[in-house]
Amino acid sequence: MRTYFRITWEILFSPARFFENARLEGGVFFPVLYALSLHGIAAWGSYTWKQALNIPLHKYLADLGLIIQDAHEMGFPEGREERGQVFWETLLKLKQSALTWFWQSSSIWLAPLKALASLGWATLILYIGALLLLPRAHRPLVSWRGSLRLASFTTVPVLWGLIPVVGPLIHHTMAFATTWISLKNTYKISDLRAGLIALFPLLLFLGILFLGLGILGFMAFQVFGPWFS
Repeated sequence: MRTYFRITWEILFSPARFFENARLEGGVFFPVLYALSLHGIAAWGSYTWKQALNIPLHKYLADLGLIIQDAHEMGFPEGREERGQVFWETLLKLKQSALTWFWQSSSIWLAPLKALASLGWATLILYIGALLLLPRAHRPLVSWRGSLRLASFTTVPVLWGLIPVVGPLIHHTMAFATTWISLKNTYKISDLRAGLIALFPLLLFLGILFLGLGILGFMAFQVFGPWFS
């Protein structure tokens, strides 16, 4: 556990020091398990914050307790129908709250699957980006195993998402910065090249977007060009 917390602390607050000593070769079981645990902690923390701000469920439970207490007491006959109507309305609200709780808590149960999908995508992006953008002398260092290890350890900034309101923004900003620092220090490359690899998903998206726009423009020119000639 001491190693677990030490690694987490270093990547959160001193990522350069951690990745200077990190190795691309080695096992992947611990890094993947480490990343899965971080995603689980982040999912549980996010769910806890949402539940803490979700007051209606506690209100309905309190109302139901009062109604059940009143049902065991002697009351006036003319008030029984109103009490029964309120009872069934509260039960309906409880049912709706239970369904809402189920769907909200599903983020916890699905966290391992989402984490595996995220790791797979990050590994693919880091592997392809490194092969395309690293200098030729550094390309022998690129491997699926090394890319998976980097993707696993750069998952740590997901914990910044536990901060209310601004957490998601800090998470994505720090995820980019941590990936940048990890590439620079493990492959021993320049800031510019490391930044390009870290931005590779955005560059890939823009490339596909402009390619699609170019194809659409070419097709439109083929169809409507003769009209203007």
